Amino acid sequence: MRDVEGAGPHIVFLRLKELWQEQSDHFEKALILFAERYGLLGAFEEDYQQHPVFPIEQMLVAPEAVIDGEGKLRFVDPSTEGRKLLIDLLESKGWRISSERDLKAKHSVISMPSAIQFIAKQPDLDSFLWPSREAPRQLALWEEIRKDFGALLVLDEEAFKGVSVLCTREPLRRWTVSLQLFPSGDTLAEQLANDRSLSSFNSYLEQAAPRAVLGKDGNLERGWTCGSLLQAMYVMLWLDLTGGSTIRKCLSRGCQNYFRMGPQSKSMYCPKRCANRASTRMKRGQEP
Repeated sequence: MRDVEGAGPHIVFLRLKELWQEQSDHFEKALILFAERYGLLGAFEEDYQQHPVFPIEQMLVAPEAVIDGEGKLRFVDPSTEGRKLLIDLLESKGWRISSERDLKAKHSVISMPSAIQFIAKQPDLDSFLWPSREAPRQLALWEEIRKDFGALLVLDEEAFKGVSVLCTREPLRRWTVSLQLFPSGDTLAEQLANDRSLSSFNSYLEQAAPRAVLGKDGNLERGWTCGSLLQAMYVMLWLDLTGGSTIRKCLSRGCQNYFRMGPQSKSMYCPKRCANRASTRMKRGQEP
């Protein structure tokens, strides 16, 4: 969601970028707090096609974990309980997993996690965004992805085939590269006037798409489909910069945050707290 009045994730991400550039001791703590509040950037979605490559004659994959009614993650044996849970879920949704009724035949179309692979979107780079020294990695084994992203195949009733990928971590380099490329500062428009920067900016926008969503009153509302948090933040930044809003750094002494202001605003400080504090300081003859 894009918080029009407050600080959306893209605004907080700008502050995180500044901490990283300053090599602040608070950077790692701030990064963890950001991830806990908004989630991971979506590096797996950025790196790999979302549909796995199955062994011949198989079309499904057994889950390794489930999320119970209390929101807790529980590991399962994919060869036994995982298979059964997947079959029960898909049949409850009206699937006919196999033309044969024999349970053994149904099991034959379900692959084990270790047998699936994913297509790399950038075959010349590894999962840390370093140039690969080996042959281009057209396919990545699930075990490699599990290691890099702490990934799990989780039973998911919303997923078309009943299983989705859940990542529990991302390489730190993925964050630092994303922070480096994310436009920032008081000269956002000037930065994006550079052809290379604008091309990179647009590459993220091209992966997002508008969509219609049903509002609480039953009327259609505007929404967006984004494959990752990183894509969503680029869309939020685009909405601000093309909608007359300006993002600037607060000039109040001791505050390093960014804030959004409208086209008619000339504010130099964060709304409410910093604006009031700066006013009080100036009345006392102090620097704002």
